[in-house]
Amino acid sequence: MSKSYIKNLQDKTSYIHIFSGLLKNPMLLSEYKLSNSDFPEKFHRVLFSAIHNLKENGITELSDITIDGYLKDMPTQQKIFEDNQGIEYINFCLENGEPTNFEYHYQRIKKFSLLREYASIGLRVEEIYNVGFQNAQEEIEQNIRFNNMSIEQITRVFEGKLATIKDDYIMDVDGFGGHSAQNVDSILEKAFGQPNYGAPFQSGFYNSITRGARRRKLYCRSGNSGSGKTRGGLADLAYQTMPIVYDISLGKWVFTGNMEKGLFISTELEEEEIVLPLLCYIANVEEENLHNHVITEEEQARLIVAKEILKKSHFYLEILFDFDADDLSHLIQKYVSRHDVGYVFFDYIQTTTKMFESMHKRGAKGLQEHQLLRILSVHLKNMCNKFNIWIGTSTQLNDKWKDDGNINLDASAIAGAKAIVDKLDLGAIQIPLTPKDLDFWNKIKQDVDTPMGLEPTHTINVFKNRGNRWILVRIWVHFEMGTLRYHDMFVTNYKNELVNIQSKMFVFESDFDLNAQMTADEVLDFITNPDNLNFEKEEYKQTEVNKKEEEEIKREMDSAYKDVGIEESSEDYDGYTEDELPESFDDAKGKGFGESKAPVENVRQDW
Repeated sequence: MSKSYIKNLQDKTSYIHIFSGLLKNPMLLSEYKLSNSDFPEKFHRVLFSAIHNLKENGITELSDITIDGYLKDMPTQQKIFEDNQGIEYINFCLENGEPTNFEYHYQRIKKFSLLREYASIGLRVEEIYNVGFQNAQEEIEQNIRFNNMSIEQITRVFEGKLATIKDDYIMDVDGFGGHSAQNVDSILEKAFGQPNYGAPFQSGFYNSITRGARRRKLYCRSGNSGSGKTRGGLADLAYQTMPIVYDISLGKWVFTGNMEKGLFISTELEEEEIVLPLLCYIANVEEENLHNHVITEEEQARLIVAKEILKKSHFYLEILFDFDADDLSHLIQKYVSRHDVGYVFFDYIQTTTKMFESMHKRGAKGLQEHQLLRILSVHLKNMCNKFNIWIGTSTQLNDKWKDDGNINLDASAIAGAKAIVDKLDLGAIQIPLTPKDLDFWNKIKQDVDTPMGLEPTHTINVFKNRGNRWILVRIWVHFEMGTLRYHDMFVTNYKNELVNIQSKMFVFESDFDLNAQMTADEVLDFITNPDNLNFEKEEYKQTEVNKKEEEEIKREMDSAYKDVGIEESSEDYDGYTEDELPESFDDAKGKGFGESKAPVENVRQDW
């Protein structure tokens, strides 16, 4: 791109508000990371440098006289300042700028700086911001889109084209040192704020125990053959991504508020084996009846509506029959970059022919299955951190879980055991009721109230739950595998003693009435409006980055490869750092700022 085009990637109106804030309070430079590179024109750079240097000299409030006096000893800078009527400009900023909007204009300036950086190395940036808009309406629409994008979202667009690009505005500092209370205000304020939950699951008990599907976390719910572990993962992602489902108890369609963007990666199922269960989940139609052609006309009509809902959802799927860890990483990065996917279910952790072949080609010696499982597990956890996503997965069980009732429903029952479990944030086992379970249920069912008189069909046994209170607990559920619907029954510990856990259901704050009941026609009208299904802001509080954990992952990655005779892992660890979070996790994203004062008019074009 030409230098003139790159230079035009700026907002001079934002500079007025920025300079207004800095002139009145230069100490803002201690809080906000601005530099000369944020101002492509010499005049603005001269003014910014003067403000910055005067602030460093202890000046706490500035005026046109202060700036002009400072520049007297620098003839070159003084001429640039005078040629652009610098004193007049400063007074214009002070009179028309709105310092209360500083944060909004700071974010806007930094986004333009990032675009100039990309453009300077030859990348085209028009899809983010095109300076050659044709009319005023196009400019307004473009600015709305631009304001609603965070810096992280912009970088994701370009990571999809060239994953090695990094911005220069983030400083990665390892470790911590200083007085123990130096960050106490922000730490306590964060603790007082929004609870740290992820996207919800169908089971309120599971939500309470896990705090939802939290980003940067790896959950694994294993199961024996026929336990429904794959359908359980499909049910989780369907619940998180489908905004409208049919409630058979109400006889109506209901708005759930769940509009996450999810990716289901299958290693065994065909497309039809994924899509049909999804449709049956949305429409609440028993899949077996659909296959046997015994559904009613009303159920068929519901499936037609479900088809339209699925089309409008953000549920993506990929099928990989043979793959290695690199394939998986590139696939997930593609969907994160192109579709902003935040929730992934990978079915399931296993070894493949391609894994053995790729490791052999790189010099691995004496490969064993548990070594490959370790490498794959570390890669999955690395991807959670690197892409800021939640990953759910599953594994097979060995025969250990069958021994002596239910006492071995823990890591020892996992095929690959320690190689996999060490990397998990949540480890659970889902199985149908055992004979011992049925005996227990028959003893207590007279004293337990269950919804709609249902009986438990499965237990979800939580044996690892990093950072949470509840472990070695069993969630007794009624799981309808034909409709992917979970119903909570009760919770016990591993001794089958009832445990009092509050069921929690949490959803995204919405302008729409959650659980609003709709007819089929109302559903179709609702989903045809793109604004109804296009929520851009973050729905759930994000999980903070743990730098110690990131370093452990890097060491584990290196160790896993060295264990098989390979000196370097195939993927350089590039996890996001805590320093990125203020930009990545900006709830406001500029929306609502800059509205308290009328737009600045009559601004000189050369300013």
